[in-house]
Amino acid sequence: MLLTIPAPSRVRIRSPGLSSAAVRATRWRPTSHVIEYPRASTAVINAAVSPVVGRYLDRVGDVYVMQSNGGMVAAAAARRRPAFMVESGPAAAVMAAAHRSRLLGIPRAVALDIGG
Repeated sequence: MLLTIPAPSRVRIRSPGLSSAAVRATRWRPTSHVIEYPRASTAVINAAVSPVVGRYLDRVGDVYVMQSNGGMVAAAAARRRPAFMVESGPAAAVMAAAHRSRLLGIPRAVALDIGG
């Protein structure tokens, strides 16, 4: 499917029960699809999970949240970019294994997160 959008324009994604996300469209260039797809998919993920994350953070209060890169952010930052929390479970497992191995004095450790 090919979607042609006049440039510059704004694409607004709306759906009942979801947040809205605006994505700025630019003129297509031969390499732009490589850059634009991740930006668009991140905007869609943010719009889809933002209401759920917002309600959850309202319940738990002022906390720090694990991101998919292994870093921690305050609840306010997580609320603005909830897509960065996607896949935070595997990142948390790696960080926990590294911390635990340091506590046990194990200089080199292998960890396995098989999910569940």
